[in-house]
Amino acid sequence: MKKLRKFLTPLAADSLATLNLPPIRIGLLTKLNVLTVGLIVLTVIAISAFYFTRQWYDEDEDLRLHGAAIAATLAAVVDPDGAVADTARLDRVLDALAANPRIAYATVENAGRKVLAERRFAPGLANATLPAPAGVAASTEAAVVGKKDVTPIGFDKLAGFAYLAPEYTGTNPPPLPDTNQIPAAVRAFDGRKVALKGFMLPLKVQEGKVTELILLRDQSMCCFGGVPKLNEFVTVKMTGGGTKAVMDQAVTLVGKLKVGEFTENGYLLGIYQMDGERVEGPGL
Repeated sequence: MKKLRKFLTPLAADSLATLNLPPIRIGLLTKLNVLTVGLIVLTVIAISAFYFTRQWYDEDEDLRLHGAAIAATLAAVVDPDGAVADTARLDRVLDALAANPRIAYATVENAGRKVLAERRFAPGLANATLPAPAGVAASTEAAVVGKKDVTPIGFDKLAGFAYLAPEYTGTNPPPLPDTNQIPAAVRAFDGRKVALKGFMLPLKVQEGKVTELILLRDQSMCCFGGVPKLNEFVTVKMTGGGTKAVMDQAVTLVGKLKVGEFTENGYLLGIYQMDGERVEGPGL
């Protein structure tokens, strides 16, 4: 038995362990193939994430522009004083919105937040309290509470009359406008500090701040390429360090208003200017 024991006992050289396995060598070509596959996978993930993000953004932007177009259509049938100019047309517009599955409800209000018309399309909103309109700033009067030196004014007054610009026929210099078209009630605001609500269209930006802008009555020019009338916009130069750009929501601009025709090289540029002091509104 003693003689056989040495044959039954395994030798140390015969026992194998993981640490004693020979090293696995990967060739350069194999490494390049693995790296290429990894880069392809990362590229596919990055492209997919980009397209998903872009699709979400485009849908959100499309919904916002569609909502702005609907709001402009509804506003066209409501007079500045809040009266409904064409009830039948307003009903047709509201009833047509029922075919759009993305619209839960529609409410038409005047400047005093009085509901003029309402439609509820989502079943769950039949008896529910509707939320306050998102992104709607407080009224101009509320924005300047406690500021007795500021006069609230709206485009319903500034644009409440017909202003005919001279027709340019190629003459040099161009014809001068009739300076008697602005009513005395509007000229009375010349030189006064006012608070005017409208939509911002930046003209000049310095160090991330808007220093010159146009304040528009509505979004037709900044979003749909429409041309406003001469009494439907105010050219503004900020007197301080500028303001943050707000493109898709109404803001209230406070500053000194100048009423009267102003020209450049003989061409009529507008009838309203303002030295802007501050801008009030969402996110400001």
